[in-house]
Amino acid sequence: MHRGMIDELFHAMEWSDARMWSGARKTPGALDDKRVRELIHHLHMVQRAFLSVWRGKPERPPALEDFTDITTLELWARGYYAEANAFIASLDDDALNRPVILPWADRIAQVAGGSAAPPTLAETLVQVAMHTAHHRAQVSARVRELGGEPMLVDFIVWVWLSKPRAEWT
Repeated sequence: MHRGMIDELFHAMEWSDARMWSGARKTPGALDDKRVRELIHHLHMVQRAFLSVWRGKPERPPALEDFTDITTLELWARGYYAEANAFIASLDDDALNRPVILPWADRIAQVAGGSAAPPTLAETLVQVAMHTAHHRAQVSARVRELGGEPMLVDFIVWVWLSKPRAEWT
């Protein structure tokens, strides 16, 4: 995978995350719902955990309880994209092909029933986008259960709309 596609993937991911937040905000009670908050925190926590590994400084992101309110969590989530996009802009194709050691890989591989082969940086970038999409879908399902109408967040919708920038509201 080349850098240009990674750039697009992360721009689409930010657009989708902003729309997920917007859809949850428009649904009465959604951002107060424990499951919605846990899912939103988890997807952004994983984004941050990978970014810290990519930068060579693995750290544990804050727990959900560390956020005093939903606004603080959202600001933390938004801030990820400036940092991630700056990191991605610094990469060349050689960097994308280097292996990445993930501190949690062996533990997760054991749960999956195997051992962990080191992924490339490009593969971990794709993983973050896919993992985020998975949990964004769970947030959308929960918003629907709460009586709301989740926003369309598909990659192809982003393409159809001429690849708009994220609109955090």
